[in-house]
Amino acid sequence: MFLHHYALRENPFGVTPDPRFLYKSQTHREAFASLVVGTKSGIGFQALVAQPGMGKTTLLFNLLEDFRGVARTAFLFQTQCDSRELLRYLLSELGEHTEGQDIVEMHQKLNEILLVEFRAGRRVLVVIDEAQNLDIAVLETVRLLSDFETARNKLLQIIIAGQPQLAEKLARPELTQLRQRISILGRLTPLGRQDVEAYVQHRLTVAGYRGPTLFTPEALEILATCSQGIPRNINTFCFNALSAACALERHTIDAEIVREVIGDLSTAPMTSGGISSRFSHMDGASCAPSTSASLIEPGQAGPKDAALKALVEEVRVVTGATGVAIGLKHGREIVCQAVSGETAPGLGITLDCDSGFSGECVRTGRVLHCSDTKTDPLIDANCCDQLGIRSVIAVPLHRQQEVVGLIEIFSTQPRVFDEEDIGHLQRLAKIVVGLTNGAERGGTGLRRSRSGGFARTCR
Repeated sequence: MFLHHYALRENPFGVTPDPRFLYKSQTHREAFASLVVGTKSGIGFQALVAQPGMGKTTLLFNLLEDFRGVARTAFLFQTQCDSRELLRYLLSELGEHTEGQDIVEMHQKLNEILLVEFRAGRRVLVVIDEAQNLDIAVLETVRLLSDFETARNKLLQIIIAGQPQLAEKLARPELTQLRQRISILGRLTPLGRQDVEAYVQHRLTVAGYRGPTLFTPEALEILATCSQGIPRNINTFCFNALSAACALERHTIDAEIVREVIGDLSTAPMTSGGISSRFSHMDGASCAPSTSASLIEPGQAGPKDAALKALVEEVRVVTGATGVAIGLKHGREIVCQAVSGETAPGLGITLDCDSGFSGECVRTGRVLHCSDTKTDPLIDANCCDQLGIRSVIAVPLHRQQEVVGLIEIFSTQPRVFDEEDIGHLQRLAKIVVGLTNGAERGGTGLRRSRSGGFARTCR
């Protein structure tokens, strides 16, 4: 609706991975250059890792476009599949029908295609996106695809790309052979302040904008802070800011409009850390209204508190957890104040500070990391089996020298969390403390967890 207002040919902040809109920051240029060199050099396996929203898919489409004239390419994104389905998807992308074929026949068909392309002097380049979702067995199938080769050349070149969980998965002992075959591992890091400004201007230019500067320096400063340099977040904020300014019949987007837009979006989870920065401050300019929520009386409005709800949703998205809980200390008890995910405990659940995994975290003020609930003595393995929980991290909430609660994340898979996830939780813990004024209060109508920890809570 704002195209005519700003004299644009198309939406500059869309969500599709259009290669024309790719802004090559230094981190994108380095990753792209490495992939190009690796592909031209005939390297069999390469990998690209980036947190969600960094433009990974757009960069990969750009790479495939560059090689379209000299290579037969395939882009796979259906990664919730078994080995047979992966081969079927691959052959389908290469234009082959596989109806009724078994896995041996599909391997033979793929080998025929690779030999034909090799004799024609063309390479075959396959990109597997969102590869962090592939099962170990399927990743082993991907490794075996690299066995298609001649005495001197790889017949198939593969780029696996995904979120940080992919790097963690590749570090597992059972994938040692695959990891050893990856000659290039690229990473994308968030944009800095200057890159955010250049990114916004680049997308406007590609969309046909030729007028004066649309975003004020103050507006760009807030965008850089609240988006945390994540292109997808920048797109979301900018699209809404353009829409708001158009509705107000303005041709300049200032700090006031950006703040209002981000405030309106603050109850929706933003990928890769968008919500957390909206409750922080930079040079006196907040990313959201500066009011902070008081500690909610248990059993009253806690579940509806937008700030805490947004935070637990964000934690779940950023870490890939299947459950998140914020527990606040009330006397010698911890009360579950905000939750997200299928393996989170129920709101209002209480537990004793003097026992269990959660109690140990609050009592000692230490970060606790259980990589496998089947082997940790502080965890009730039977209850975790019922909930399907295999991994837990607990991070304490510190107010000055006092521990006032904790954040816990849960996963149905063992050994899925790492130091990066702990870092996310520690940063968010400071925001939670800022949102809760910290007066210890009692309450009634609470449910007690007999097992001594949120991770042990059986429902």
